[in-house]
Amino acid sequence: VELFLDEDPTQLRLPALPGPLQSMAGNPGYIAKAEQKWIMENGMRTIYMDAVQVTGRKSLDAHREMKMKFADYVYDQEYFKENKITDLQTLFFMIPGLQVNPDGLHYSRGEVKFEIDNFPAWDWFDWRMDVQLQDIEHILFTRPPEGGLIIQIYLVENPGVNKIRFNRKIITPLGYQVPAEFYSPVYATAGPRDRQTPDLRTTLYWNPALQTDR
Repeated sequence: VELFLDEDPTQLRLPALPGPLQSMAGNPGYIAKAEQKWIMENGMRTIYMDAVQVTGRKSLDAHREMKMKFADYVYDQEYFKENKITDLQTLFFMIPGLQVNPDGLHYSRGEVKFEIDNFPAWDWFDWRMDVQLQDIEHILFTRPPEGGLIIQIYLVENPGVNKIRFNRKIITPLGYQVPAEFYSPVYATAGPRDRQTPDLRTTLYWNPALQTDR
């Protein structure tokens, strides 16, 4: 993504934060506290900019790009519009060896399998009812060496399609988390107790296994 500015970018520098911040750059808690202190004492650090234009190309996920390289046929919405294709049946007629019969799809080299967004289609998947051409961003036809035909469908980014029609929801698991270790200063002597340096830790005490009495 390229950002084009109308004015000299050197004029857009923000005021510097307090000096000690440079020596505490590795402490995110201190940085947040220093930023908050600056705002309270000096006001919000704000810069008013003229309109900017952000341009870029939407990138596909790596898994899809790899499959597109090995696919025998790849079609998208642009191809559908240019060739006036309005339904999947018309598209299937264009694939050599693929036949559309009342009881389903038949391929001359073996079984026909469907994939939806990199996952195998559900057992009761019906291409006539469960998916429409306008819902498809890319459709790939791949003939693996062992035979058969794999039809890979990538849906457009439409929450109504993914969550309602296909009863699907994308989740992101948190994964494995390493327990965090929190430093606690020792105030056994008068020196640490009498220090004037502010304590800017965001977590002062942490004990997940604390057992209280009655």
